Amino acid sequence: MKRKDSKNLGEILTETLQPILANSRYGEIQAMDLWKNCFPETLQPFLGECFVKNKILYVKIKSSVLAHEVQNQRRSLIQKINSTIGQTVISDIKFY
Repeated sequence: MKRKDSKNLGEILTETLQPILANSRYGEIQAMDLWKNCFPETLQPFLGECFVKNKILYVKIKSSVLAHEVQNQRRSLIQKINSTIGQTVISDIKFY
């Protein structure tokens, strides 16, 4: 017997996961993962911890040369992270 108001699994998952994906904390976690993936494997040892607070991504970079390059390309990195996530999660990148 077929129901009149049946939905496929994809529709149900979309409806269920939409509030979770819209959560800002989930976007922040994605941004922190994407931050590390913006750099090649050879530069990974120079990247330290990162966290997001008030839409600002705070990062620790162990190399002053890499920190200078990131400072110069900060806007493009922010745009790349936000476009991958699909919403504005990061408004600035600061070093600590």
